[in-house]
Amino acid sequence: MMMSLNKCATILAATVLAACGSQSGIAQETPDTEWAGQIAFEGDQVVINVENSGWHSFASVTIGESETYKLIIDTGSGGSVLDSGVAEALGLEVVDQREVLSGGVEPVMLDVVRVPRIQVGDLTALNVEMVTAPLSMMTGGESHGVLGMNLFRDHLLAFNQQDNQVTVSRGSLTRGDPGVYDMSTGDGAFNVSIDVAGQQIPMHVDTGAPGGFTFPLALAESLPLMGGLHEGEPARMVGGQRDTWIAQLDGTVSLAGRAFENPPISFLDPSPRSGNLGNQITSQFLMTVDQRVGLIRFEPLDAQPVTQHRANTGRRRVGIQFGGMAGRDISVIGRVMPGSLAEQAGLQAADVVQSLNGQAMDNYDMAQLGQLFGGHDMLTFVVDRNGVEHTFEIE
Repeated sequence: MMMSLNKCATILAATVLAACGSQSGIAQETPDTEWAGQIAFEGDQVVINVENSGWHSFASVTIGESETYKLIIDTGSGGSVLDSGVAEALGLEVVDQREVLSGGVEPVMLDVVRVPRIQVGDLTALNVEMVTAPLSMMTGGESHGVLGMNLFRDHLLAFNQQDNQVTVSRGSLTRGDPGVYDMSTGDGAFNVSIDVAGQQIPMHVDTGAPGGFTFPLALAESLPLMGGLHEGEPARMVGGQRDTWIAQLDGTVSLAGRAFENPPISFLDPSPRSGNLGNQITSQFLMTVDQRVGLIRFEPLDAQPVTQHRANTGRRRVGIQFGGMAGRDISVIGRVMPGSLAEQAGLQAADVVQSLNGQAMDNYDMAQLGQLFGGHDMLTFVVDRNGVEHTFEIE
């Protein structure tokens, strides 16, 4: 049965949010180091090349002798997670079970396996304990697991998604340096306080979530909004689901000198303890994490104009990132890349796509949308922009 794009995408993001330990995930129950193994590399640093799918950045990880899998290096997760099908195929023995929080209301029990050796480029991790969850099935094969932050607890970790690199080093951050924020880690998550339309709001830093700005629904009455709330697809998670609401902020979010004017935002109900900074936001910074001293640095990256509208494979590059709701409402445009075909056509962030080529967005699954965007057929977008309908075409 074909699942609608909204629903499938919601499961994708929500699974990573839940099973990989974001504000409502595993990390909250397991901030201790028993989840982590030992990592080793030569020299002062090791650079891990990652593949950007447009929704997530994946590292190619070798488990065992030769099998390679796609895992997210996720600031939203304290512990590491492996797809249960992969664990079974590798014959990994279950060594424990743990009750963990998921994105729903009730905790769930997940098996724990011990992976003797993981190779990520020139970095080696030994004896890594990973909880197992059906990530591959729930994400359409996009993710086989997560490398959590406890694995890197003794090292500096820098994310540069513009260059598709994650660097692990033996350096450190200094409090008071430009762009350096205090970071609380007591619940197993990385939380910073940022200015949202004049309010200081604690936000969970989550490279594993593909969305943008997400807030507790309890804040909807105090934040200034343009046009009110719109109901989104439920965020389906391992232990249940949360209702989502979409809106546009009437104000500015400020982070490390970068201003996000009137961005699309989303709300979760029941309300989590903090807001969430998803991959759509973190990818705009060189972001460096030092867990040993509880500091995180955001250095704004200059947006690189899209100058090549077709990849070497011949696939078209449209230049849109969808976002808005925590589970990823595919109808809300979260970001338009500078110089892209989408920008040239006139599409803008916060546009709500009513239809694509005459079909409602619910009629597409992720594979169909990727094929359509990467192909050669004309794309006709009908969007709602502040209550006015507009039509844009991309050849």
